[in-house]
Amino acid sequence: MAEARRLTQAERCSLFLVDNKHQELVAKVFDGNILPNGTEEQSEVRLPLHTGIVGHVASTGMLLNIKDAYHHPLFFRGCDQETGFRTRNILCFPICDNNEVIGVAELCNKQAGTHFTKFDQEMAMAFSSYCGLAILHSLMYKRVADAQYRSKLSNELMMYHMKVPGNEVSKLVSNSFESSRKIYPEFNLFRFAPRIIPPEDSTTAMFSMFSDLGMLTKWRIPRDGLARFILMVKRGYRDPSYHNWSHGFTVRPFCYLIIHTVICWTKGS
Repeated sequence: MAEARRLTQAERCSLFLVDNKHQELVAKVFDGNILPNGTEEQSEVRLPLHTGIVGHVASTGMLLNIKDAYHHPLFFRGCDQETGFRTRNILCFPICDNNEVIGVAELCNKQAGTHFTKFDQEMAMAFSSYCGLAILHSLMYKRVADAQYRSKLSNELMMYHMKVPGNEVSKLVSNSFESSRKIYPEFNLFRFAPRIIPPEDSTTAMFSMFSDLGMLTKWRIPRDGLARFILMVKRGYRDPSYHNWSHGFTVRPFCYLIIHTVICWTKGS
């Protein structure tokens, strides 16, 4: 937009994006509005979709070249009152994508002359094509960035709720036993029903299955690391009627039995 202002020798340019959801025109870009302290104002302005000159251009998709803004019936003085800017003349043109107006650019106050010329109009319409591509890329980038932020926030919330206190880890490690068969003699038989194990002992039994298969020794898994992993997985389960921690736990003994049986066959026992 700064380049459009420079090429047409306008004092200021504004970019309004069409917000179809709220039926509004939203302006966030005001290039050339320099405040007394030397900074550039970037306040947001919202207008009803069909208000004033920009609303007319958004509705019709036609360029407007206005020589005297305050004597034009479509001029909306509220925008000047809100921003403190004095508009003399306007060149307003649509920014389209596949014949759909996605924004409106407004150039104000021709500095070299009394009003914008036909050459300025041609320059503006040529510029609008490039402006449309830039807006679409910007909106796409914003959607991707928003999606990434929501994903990051969801992951952080999930990890927060799945965080396992150290005392629970220590308790599981201290209460664990090397083999569930010491408590349940038929644990390594296919007829054993895992649901008879009390829910409060499920994590201990899960720990013992890893230990009984020699996984801690073979892969040098720290006991507290395994305990934290089991407790974190348990916390990660929701509590629907079927696919919950209880269901996940009862599947694990079957996997344990298959591995245990294969080991026994391999050893010939």
